[in-house]
Amino acid sequence: MKVLRSFALAGLFFASLPALAWDGTGHQIVGIIAYDQLTAAEQVKLNRILNAGEPTFEVPQNAPGLGLGKAATFADYLKGNNNTAYEAEITKFNDMMFPASQRSPSNNEGTRMRVWHYINKPIHTNRNRDEIDHAPWNAVKGLNYSIKQFNQEGTDRMKCFWVYWVSHIVGDLHQPLHCCASLMHSSKGDAGGNGFTLQGNARNLHSLWDGAISDAVNREGWRGGLIEKAAMIQELHPPTQFTTSIKELNPEKWVDEGAALAEKVVYADIVKDGSESASYRERKIEVALKQAALGGYRLGAILKKMLAD
Repeated sequence: MKVLRSFALAGLFFASLPALAWDGTGHQIVGIIAYDQLTAAEQVKLNRILNAGEPTFEVPQNAPGLGLGKAATFADYLKGNNNTAYEAEITKFNDMMFPASQRSPSNNEGTRMRVWHYINKPIHTNRNRDEIDHAPWNAVKGLNYSIKQFNQEGTDRMKCFWVYWVSHIVGDLHQPLHCCASLMHSSKGDAGGNGFTLQGNARNLHSLWDGAISDAVNREGWRGGLIEKAAMIQELHPPTQFTTSIKELNPEKWVDEGAALAEKVVYADIVKDGSESASYRERKIEVALKQAALGGYRLGAILKKMLAD
């Protein structure tokens, strides 16, 4: 395992990042795990590409694994930052895949490529008929398109843009609630648990699970910074634990996996407007750590193919 243990630098490098989807910590850890799967030559090529992108997302020389970690957060970073180096591209690809004529005036989901982060596969379909307002674009389409565009681009600058999206969407599709919407309480769905309100620090089920990796790695006994935490996850859940599933690189299959986890674990033993129990938290943490490892290994496999061309 190629792990650089520059813990202090890791803390400083990510201190200013917003806590968003898996959350910042979760996406960074998935990216670091993926980076550890690459050969030295693949890492050099990837670092060159990443250094051609957003200036504030350059790869740190003393801990290059953090570069892909931070890259995996760019798709969330752009939601609240309208002065990125890719404003023209963000507008172009947002409007191409979600034309203004198809957007709802009641929300901003049709802006800043927001619908590239998730897919609302209906679950609990025995409760209500599916009347979800499905967007014309989603994370599965976004991932496939991003990989294709990377392979067609002629500049490192644009290849970097698509690495940002590939690294982020792979992480998102390993968070179960980015894969589905429950019809348990409404035929319109709950928007991946956002409508499943809770008591406590997490305002809803989606927020609770977005923070699941952070919750896991900030417990007692988890030492150091992001690189060390990523290494500990790989020790707990090595690639040999996922011999078959690592090879499954079809994101539609990941959505099926995520939806199944949501039905079996995420929505089990928790009630709307309630709070998580100690036993529920332990199950959440167990699933989150496995999903972080699997997402990192799969992202590494995808990047190897992309960098081989």
